[in-house]
Amino acid sequence: MATPAQVLECYRLRWQIELTFKGLKSIAQLGHVPKSDDRSSRAWLYGKLLVALLTQKLARIGRSISPGATTLSNKPPVRSRWREFRFAFQKVAEAVTPSIPLAGVLARWNEIASALGERSRTKRPQLSQLPEVVQ
Repeated sequence: MATPAQVLECYRLRWQIELTFKGLKSIAQLGHVPKSDDRSSRAWLYGKLLVALLTQKLARIGRSISPGATTLSNKPPVRSRWREFRFAFQKVAEAVTPSIPLAGVLARWNEIASALGERSRTKRPQLSQLPEVVQ
């Protein structure tokens, strides 16, 4: 039998999980998966979760190193975790979203491939580069 304190602790933990899912659904737009087949739905969901986890990490690091706003008041500034997460999520999503749409990449594939390609080089045999061994 659980004590009232244990029940309360379980409820607090459950509530934190509920708030996390609420944030993911609203900020990361996880409420509706816009894909029709299993593989693309899974890829879409994994991508969103990756961005959300990176966002949480970024927000946590930001809170630990940020000195906070400078105010004339002695009270520390009140920070909204929701606003921090939304801001960080937008920045991480911008960082991982390609600047050229996939159709544009495919249309310019030859141009991109030639820019990334290496010039041809003349190769010398490696054995001719070794110094002679004196016996």
